Amino acid sequence: MEVLAQRVSDLNVDVRFNSRALALIADDSGRVCGLVVRIAGQSRYIRAHNGVVLCTGGFIMNREMVRRHAPLMLRSRHPIGTVDDGSGIRMGMSVGEPPST
Repeated sequence: MEVLAQRVSDLNVDVRFNSRALALIADDSGRVCGLVVRIAGQSRYIRAHNGVVLCTGGFIMNREMVRRHAPLMLRSRHPIGTVDDGSGIRMGMSVGEPPST
């Protein structure tokens, strides 16, 4: 994480704290070109010029995703995690496969 944070700082990347990503926006070719975020209770549209880094968290609190992708974890009576419900992963999946390079 430190390497990523340093690179972001070096490149003067626009970082939005205290915000929640609600949806990715893709163009006709499927390339992510922006996102919808909630900042201070307001929905805003943000255009991405050089990409979006989606830090999603996990899915341990989403029983269906655990059943599908990590069924051995269902044995745990007390899963370790907070609100890791898979919503960020599903958001990334909503735009499909990344374009080939």
